Amino acid sequence: MINEENFIFEKPLMRLESNNDRIEVKFDDYFYEIDFSGNVYFKTKYDLLRLDNDSIAFYTKDGLSGLLDNNGRVTIQPKYQIFAPLRHDKYYSFFDKSKWGLIDRDGNIKVPAIYDADFEHLGKNYYVAHTMDGDGVINENGNIILPFDYYDCSIYFWDNKKDKFTALKNESQKCGVINLKNEIVIPFMYDWIERCFSEGKHKGCAIAKLNNKEGIINQKNEIIVPFEYEYIQAMSDDTFLICKKYGEGEYIVDNNFNQISDKKFLEILTGYDHITTDYFIASLDDENKEGLIDKFDNTIIDFKYKDLSMIENPHNKSDFYLYAKNDYDKCGIIDIEENVIVPFEYDYDPAIEIDNDYSAPMAKNGKYGIINIKTNEILVDFLYEDIYSYYNRETTLAKYDGKYGVINKQGQSIKYNLSDVKEIII
Repeated sequence: MINEENFIFEKPLMRLESNNDRIEVKFDDYFYEIDFSGNVYFKTKYDLLRLDNDSIAFYTKDGLSGLLDNNGRVTIQPKYQIFAPLRHDKYYSFFDKSKWGLIDRDGNIKVPAIYDADFEHLGKNYYVAHTMDGDGVINENGNIILPFDYYDCSIYFWDNKKDKFTALKNESQKCGVINLKNEIVIPFMYDWIERCFSEGKHKGCAIAKLNNKEGIINQKNEIIVPFEYEYIQAMSDDTFLICKKYGEGEYIVDNNFNQISDKKFLEILTGYDHITTDYFIASLDDENKEGLIDKFDNTIIDFKYKDLSMIENPHNKSDFYLYAKNDYDKCGIIDIEENVIVPFEYDYDPAIEIDNDYSAPMAKNGKYGIINIKTNEILVDFLYEDIYSYYNRETTLAKYDGKYGVINKQGQSIKYNLSDVKEIII
């Protein structure tokens, strides 16, 4: 039985993450800061947007923004237009009078607002900064590391030492590699250069594009693999995915670029799409069905599913399950040996996340519930319009009749007492 009175919030402003235990929700004319255990910390009439685990941006009616900490204390007064979090960094980009600068959580300006776009954090306290003339790199004190002669999307660390950068010259529109002193390491002659490989036979080498063809060069700018491919993708330390001509399919080659088999692929999912570099989801060129191969092109699961995706095993990071969709558009979960873990009776759920107790949200007939994928026991009935992943919490957000509330893994909803909450007034 659902307690409808506990589903009162509008949709949260950000998706939940495993390291974020508090969120901002809206009810009537107020924004509230809540956690997943029934606690309400403060409310305000200002729009709220959590930037990270430590800070929340608030927006006044006149278009100005400041920062709050987790206690609702104002750490930065509302005198700027926008705050933008920087990935894996302690600072924020801030927007003031049509320019961007760098600021810490307490309002100390590290870099004045003199740049034309928000920053990109490269790591090692280096930031890509933008001017009308071009893009360069500064450090956290605003010192210029690379002059503003480059195109921003091309600037990143070239190797693990983080002492060299790839960059694209604005004038020539050619890519090369430079060091921290802006000295040329690889000439500006390429259409594009990827990051160096950190291991394997081609360690210290990088895929580059020259005259619209890809090859591999080393750090001395010597050609290791000729520039005769439409594209090259590293699959593992032992294998690459290559295409010689668009429309003629993809093939797997070894480290010497010898073709491993005659199998022609429509697509092989690599990189961020996968949990492992030993196995890959792939589809053949002559049919739109997906299967599983290993890095040497051995077929592990036949090409017969309409959709496959890997799901991390919560108890073994090197292991995985497979979400699968059959010909009847029904979804289940299988293992690498194609044993059925969850029967094929569910709807598509692209955001599945399995908890340590093997619970996971699934959808059936357009409604969401929670099951235990080991026992297939239904923990929460399929009554909800949406259920977010739990991320190893005991509770999460669920949607019922257009509103959001918090439920546990038994389907019991939490009541939030909003009547006596401290209001933050700036």
